[in-house]
Amino acid sequence: MLQIYAACAVRGCSKRCMRQNEACASTTRCAARIEVTLEKIYTTNVETEFGVFRLAATSKGIVYLDLPNACGRGFPSWVERHARGAKCILNHEVTQIYVHELQEYFAGTLRKFTIPLDLRATIFQRAVYRELQCVPYGKTCTYGELAAHIGNPKAMRAVGTANAMNPIPIIIPCHRVVAAGGKLGGYAGGRELKERLLALESKQFSLSC
Repeated sequence: MLQIYAACAVRGCSKRCMRQNEACASTTRCAARIEVTLEKIYTTNVETEFGVFRLAATSKGIVYLDLPNACGRGFPSWVERHARGAKCILNHEVTQIYVHELQEYFAGTLRKFTIPLDLRATIFQRAVYRELQCVPYGKTCTYGELAAHIGNPKAMRAVGTANAMNPIPIIIPCHRVVAAGGKLGGYAGGRELKERLLALESKQFSLSC
């Protein structure tokens, strides 16, 4: 009887060990899958006469552009909200195409960006950003006009909020939106940067006329 009990105990232990091993193997496989599918975000700094911009891009396109002296929590906050767990990698080669166009823009030789965007935004924000990209180089529009263009003329405050949350400024040109009555309005990068960007575009636009 004692031998039978001992044998059963051994079999029970074996079953428990097998279950534990299977659980460990399953956890390992899951961890491996997570490691393989972990999103990669490539970053670099873009040095210009307007300041240093931090650029971030995925294999699909640019996802974020941090303005010099920008207010708010910036890139770390964006990652936490839109790309939690992503692996950020400093890489100058992958980001070179984005750096090149930005440098051309700041030099006054580029008016329309052609680089791909990996935009992460709400449906409303996407509507605002599409219209922003239609505002011509060297021109401006008001928050009210922008709201009307997206079919919601009463949404001026919401449009302003969307502008403030724009993850890819310059390329999505929220600096071209001004307040009614000719006032400059706010800008995440500060009033001085907005004035300089508008002056750059206005100067180059005038030279081409």
